[in-house]
Amino acid sequence: MSIVIMGTIWSLGIMGIMGYELTVISVVIPTLVLTIGTSYTIHILNQYYHDATIEHESNQWIVDATLHIIKTVLMASLTTIIGFLSLLFTSIEASRQFAISASVGIFVCAILSLTFLPAALSRFKNPEHHQRHRVQSGKFTTSMSSASRFVYRFKYFFSFIFIVIIILFSYSYPRITHQSDYVSYYPQEDPIVEGLTFMMENFEGGQRLNLTINAPVDEKNYFLEPENLQIVSEMEEKLKGYENIMNISSFSTVIKDLNRIMSDKYAIPEKRGLIFALSKYFKVLNQATETGVSSMMVNDTFTQLNLTIMIFNSENQRFLSEEGLRSLVNSILDESEEHLGKNNISYELWGYDLEYLHLAETVSKDQFKSTAISIVLVLIIATFFFKSFLYGLLTLIPLLSGIMLNFTFMVITGIPLDVTTMMVTSVAIGVGVDDAIHYLLQFKKQLLLGGTIEEVIVRCGKISGRPIALTTISIVGGLMVLTLASFKGIFYFGTLVSFTLTFAMIGTLVILPAILAILVRFNLIRR
Repeated sequence: MSIVIMGTIWSLGIMGIMGYELTVISVVIPTLVLTIGTSYTIHILNQYYHDATIEHESNQWIVDATLHIIKTVLMASLTTIIGFLSLLFTSIEASRQFAISASVGIFVCAILSLTFLPAALSRFKNPEHHQRHRVQSGKFTTSMSSASRFVYRFKYFFSFIFIVIIILFSYSYPRITHQSDYVSYYPQEDPIVEGLTFMMENFEGGQRLNLTINAPVDEKNYFLEPENLQIVSEMEEKLKGYENIMNISSFSTVIKDLNRIMSDKYAIPEKRGLIFALSKYFKVLNQATETGVSSMMVNDTFTQLNLTIMIFNSENQRFLSEEGLRSLVNSILDESEEHLGKNNISYELWGYDLEYLHLAETVSKDQFKSTAISIVLVLIIATFFFKSFLYGLLTLIPLLSGIMLNFTFMVITGIPLDVTTMMVTSVAIGVGVDDAIHYLLQFKKQLLLGGTIEEVIVRCGKISGRPIALTTISIVGGLMVLTLASFKGIFYFGTLVSFTLTFAMIGTLVILPAILAILVRFNLIRR
């Protein structure tokens, strides 16, 4: 606990020094560092109890125990940091800040685990015999051996499961939904939600789009001509029929309102003179007030109109989701092209709410980019570390199993991809690959010691199964705290990371041994 607390202090300290603010993304950093940092101490403590001697004249055995596990800790921390730093390639500033702050905390935890922890252990009483026995031959350890023997006997079945996971991922990934309406993530009783609901109900919406329409070659007074204004009016009436459009404010609408007052006819006047007379009110209004109300609808030369389109979700009287907003935008653009484009009238749809669509596209691209970069870097480092490209690929198998099942789980449960869930794969890659590295290091060692491949797999499960399971339980247990968050984005993040790491652990202890056994049998891995 002392180590992970110090690592967390460093993370928050770096945020303070760099001037970073706590955001919906960085708020999870303390929980991440506290939980991930414990995995390094668990690996060292497991080795400490495993190598403990009853009688000793010096503490050299503690140094030796640390050296036995140092490769695992260094590789685990390096890959975790790489997973986080892959977020530096995203376009979202909060994600980049998260990457730097979390990486510093993980680095500190790893260094302290290899220095401070052994120094502290040297001051303690030597482990008792029953403590050492529990680690080497306890019920947990023997259950790992039995599970490994079972996996070996059904190695082809468990290898086939990996193929099934790939098929499920191929089907699910294109069906992942995106979310950019973060208001829906807040509890319904939250003041933000209540305030926006009040606006939607009393001020004709809280979402707004603007459609700016320009006359061909800036023809002066173009929109004072009845036939030109009628084109815009017809399009407006068509848009007003859309169920998710609450209201449209425009020059042509006001002209029709004024005409109804004067002639009891709600339509664009047939004569240019009446339109010109009514347009005088706009100039007077614009000069008499500081709000510039009329200039928001039409410019002084009547060559440009602006339609303010108030939108909402007609089903629940709330904000439109990313999917609904995208559909409505496409419909508006289609109507604009049909009524305006064919008459050589240019137009542009813009507004703050369109940034939600851009954000959704950005999140999707950033998620793919950061995932690809982290996987490639982990593959390169693992290949260099094991001096084998095959072992580098094997390192990724449990991790990819967890990630692919994560996307399948998102589709089944309807969890969307957003700025928080985007980070799940980068975090999972950095943390989930640790188990595979630890297992493969032990596998290579046991392979050299001889015996049948079944005996090698059983010994690997006995020695590595306990720390792999304990570190995952520790991390997942800590991250499950995030599921208590009232903000759905954080809840989703905690749930998905926990789910991914759990199945990455299962992949390490089940799928990876099965594939290794098959590769050895067909001499693709030599002793």
